[in-house]
Amino acid sequence: MLTEEERAQALYELSFNWSKACKLFFLCLASCLLGLSVLYWTLDYQSKERTTKLQAQLVADMDAIASFYHYEPLADLYEGVMGFRGKVDFDQVTYLGEQMERYHHKVKLTEVKGQKRVVGTGVYELRFVPKNAEPQAEVESKQEKATESASS
Repeated sequence: MLTEEERAQALYELSFNWSKACKLFFLCLASCLLGLSVLYWTLDYQSKERTTKLQAQLVADMDAIASFYHYEPLADLYEGVMGFRGKVDFDQVTYLGEQMERYHHKVKLTEVKGQKRVVGTGVYELRFVPKNAEPQAEVESKQEKATESASS
């Protein structure tokens, strides 16, 4: 059998005391910090790699778009063809040929003027009449004058 002193010494090795608690705490803290550092480094490396790959893809896409929309200057004149300066810039379009040659058909445009009538508060009725058309009252008065002159 064990004596009390041997028994206390054996139980001390199996017991949980302050020194063991501190050792376990610092071991867990060091492991956690090391794991978080490795995780951060891995994520940082992956994000840099992903950013580099996306930048390369963006530059390639922009070059493809620029080459797709790039037109060579035209040497011959055709109906309705536009000449471009460098890359396509629709603010600097030059039409080739005279204005009438650019259209396949002529459309007759009629000048109109707008008339507004108040229907209610904030509600208006709009109509557009030809600019050279005479008002209905003037047409009726001319018809009356014509009938009067014809009867006399």
